[in-house]
Amino acid sequence: MHAGVVLTLVRAVILLGLLLAFTYSLVAALISDQAGGRSDLSRAAGRDPGLRVLLLDRRDSEHGPQRYHEKLVIDVLRPTWLLAPDQPDNPVYQRKLEPSEQLT
Repeated sequence: MHAGVVLTLVRAVILLGLLLAFTYSLVAALISDQAGGRSDLSRAAGRDPGLRVLLLDRRDSEHGPQRYHEKLVIDVLRPTWLLAPDQPDNPVYQRKLEPSEQLT
């Protein structure tokens, strides 16, 4: 055989070996994460992750950053529970919002 053919075969075997090693490592890591409960799929299974709204400081050229908003309207598109982040289990701080309602 020619040296070029042998070199091509060696490169192909090395490339295939690296591909198989990477695939095996990835699958093994995913399986161990799922078994240990560390994957995002197992953590969010059956639960709605919810929606968080981040309000940035408003910039005003005269007064600098302002940390309040005069009015914020959120349209509800599907049935939603509004919960306080620091007391999610307290029924006093829970409210069910129906579709087409607005949260102001």
